Amino acid sequence: MASVCPADPATGAWLGSLQSGKGSVEPANPTVAPEIDAVFADGLELSIEVAGGAVLWIEQTRALVAADVDRAGALAASTEINIAAGQELARHLRLRRLGGIIAVDFLREGQGEGIAALGAFSAGDPWPWSPPHGPDGSGLVSFQRARSGQDLRALTTGTMALALAGLRRATRLARGGRLPQKLRARPEVIDVLRTDLAEALADAESRLGNALDLERRVGLPSVQVIGRNDEVLDAV
Repeated sequence: MASVCPADPATGAWLGSLQSGKGSVEPANPTVAPEIDAVFADGLELSIEVAGGAVLWIEQTRALVAADVDRAGALAASTEINIAAGQELARHLRLRRLGGIIAVDFLREGQGEGIAALGAFSAGDPWPWSPPHGPDGSGLVSFQRARSGQDLRALTTGTMALALAGLRRATRLARGGRLPQKLRARPEVIDVLRTDLAEALADAESRLGNALDLERRVGLPSVQVIGRNDEVLDAV
């Protein structure tokens, strides 16, 4: 499974800016594109392995984000598992852009250490946290994290994800020597590019060295990247 914190420092900085809602469409270093894809995939997993076989489950609902620490046969001490789970949960909240009420079910032994590991990450988070509380009578630890904009799942599925994927594909084609001139997509995708993703569109155009025409095509299931002679260079 990919690490939430990429090995390349510049990539980590880019992810941080993206998670704060002000990121560019791609990191400055083009060689890390596969790593970025892997990190995004990791951020959509329902479970994360921690401490040699234990599992941290993260489930997003309408009311709250629920996290459960499952020993799952791991031989590590409960305290070690809780510390690892607290650290991973903090990282994944940032990666996944999750906020609101967070409820965590740590292993009973070593809950305090897990809470401390979780809270240690809040100081450097661009989205403010309330201090983790608990455990309550049911054994749950709860706290709140500020929420702003779309979460990672929304950014990687649906209309916004399709629009962002089109921009990323255009910039990658340009690095390979092909010259995108236009994005063709259904109207709702074009609307997102002009509004919610206006900053990302401007960033992509800066990287390309030219403005991208945006063509509406009703019913088109993909985003087509169009070249100089109106040929389809690629589609996502």
